[in-house]
Amino acid sequence: MWSYLFFTFIVVVYVHVVTSYYQRRIIPAIVVPLHVEVWHILNALQLSGIFYQLYAYEPIYVYPLSVRILELLCSVIFSDIYFYSTHRLLHVRFWFSYIHSWHHEVTEVYPWATLYAHPLENLLVNGGVAFIPAWYYQWNAFIAFLWLLFIFHNSLEAHTNRAGKHAQHHRFLSYNFGLQLFMDYLLGTTLL
Repeated sequence: MWSYLFFTFIVVVYVHVVTSYYQRRIIPAIVVPLHVEVWHILNALQLSGIFYQLYAYEPIYVYPLSVRILELLCSVIFSDIYFYSTHRLLHVRFWFSYIHSWHHEVTEVYPWATLYAHPLENLLVNGGVAFIPAWYYQWNAFIAFLWLLFIFHNSLEAHTNRAGKHAQHHRFLSYNFGLQLFMDYLLGTTLL
């Protein structure tokens, strides 16, 4: 129990510190509504709880570095496909009005909007990108945690670049659904 509380505390402090750093350094002029900041932290708690339950008692297996690099590359490809597909599905009128509209309340992107989403969206879309590769490849807690950090920082970057593709997605809603790797280009939803 104490290890869970300690782990959750570390994750929440990390999320808060990193997000605050991005906010101050990149876009200090935007005032973040308190409910956005609180919801961001609550969703970080949700993901940290799932992460802890999956990896609390996981033994560490040693694989060659080349295997891990190949797994990470495949995970990046999977993540773009998965995120694009689920994110595009959330833009269907029914799902958008009940779930995804929370995230799009934020029209001007900023770091605190990264995890400001409906809990179901956070679990299925963000959690899927974070946990499916870790589960499929049966990564140990260390590799899975590095992957989680990579995914989180990628999302922070997307919500920090005010002239970037994700900012255009928040403005126009019909473009730039993916992680900006290849899915938007393949399916013609890129807005340059």
